[in-house]
Formats: sequence, structure tokens, C-alpha cells
Amino acid sequence: DTSFKCAIHSAFEACGIAGYQTQFLEKYHAETREVGFETPEFDDTYWQQAVINANADYQLFPQPSQQLVFEDIKPVSIKKNGQSIQIDFGGIFVGGLRFSAKGKAGDIITLRFAQELEQDGSLRYKLRANCTYIEYFVLSGSNDVLNQFDYKAFRYAEIILPENSDIQLDEASIVLAARHYPFELKAKCKYDDPAINPIWDLCVSSLQYG
Repeated sequence: DTSFKCAIHSAFEACGIAGYQTQFLEKYHAETREVGFETPEFDDTYWQQAVINANADYQLFPQPSQQLVFEDIKPVSIKKNGQSIQIDFGGIFVGGLRFSAKGKAGDIITLRFAQELEQDGSLRYKLRANCTYIEYFVLSGSNDVLNQFDYKAFRYAEIILPENSDIQLDEASIVLAARHYPFELKAKCKYDDPAINPIWDLCVSSLQYG
């Protein structure tokens, strides 16, 4: 109702649409004033009161499914090569990247995502699914945390720091923030076969995370 306050979150700048006009790529600005709005101490004095739309063309009803479950997936490997940090999360998950970094105000970190690698070991960020996964993280000068709104399916991520920068990146904070519906495995594979078990595991993972 009108007792709620609202504002546009200006940290999220569009930087293209991926796939078949189905997914928004983001340039996240950590210096904008809406960053941290979810904390109790946030100053929302400049926010406006919500207004009821008397001519809304929609109706609300209870969600028939359960709420999403959020799960932090830690990397299985992190490789550094100059300004590039390549991360492998060990499998394909659906979600976004999260990590903290500190640099100069205006420093821009480039982010790439992939489901597989090229023959030379680089990320195949131009996916077979007609998606080119390149996004950006603009630092504020303080200790910033990447906050991605949209989600994608990926296994690999690459963090590319700008040349000649002195950005301090906390490797321990790197996670794939996965999201999926609640999942309880009730079936069992009746075979103990090294050729069949990986296929079973792939099917289970596809149901849970896909």
C-alpha cells in the first residue's frame, strides 16, 4: 500500500541482450546510492511513497510453487594469468557471480562466463546458445560486492582486472550464487556401474539446477 517507499535501483545499467531477446546483461555500478538498500541502517529519506495504480492491467494471486532456494557454490579451481582470474565451479549451475573487491572509484572489472572451454583453455564466452556473456563491475573506491540481478547458466567465470590497476580482490569471497526450486531426491539408481552413474548424476543435477 502507500505506506511502502520505493525507488529505482540505479546501480544496474543495461549492456546488451543475450540469447534470443530473453536475457539482460548488466553493468553493475557499486557507487550508486541505492547500493545497500536492504540493510536496516540504509537512509531512504529521498525515496518516494508507493502509489496505487487504479488501472493496473494485472491481478495478484498466491504463488503456487515454493520460493527459490539460494546456494553458494565455491570454486574448485582458481587460475591467475596476468590481469585475468579464471574460475571453475566444477559443474554448470544457474545463478550469478559474487565477490568483493576494492580499487579506485571508476575502475571497471570485466566479467566473462562460459559453460565450456576453448581448445586453448580460454573461456568459450560466446555460447552455442547464441549468448555472448560479457558483463562489467564498476567500483566505488570502497570495499564493493558484486550484486548481479539476472541469472545465467555457467560453469566457468573470468574476472579481468584493468591494466595497471591496484585492485585488491578477495579470492575467498568468490562464489557462484546458485538459485533453484527446493529439490529432494527420492529415486535411487539401481545400478553400480562406472559408465551409468555419471549419466544418472547428470540427470539429477539437470533436474535440480536446470
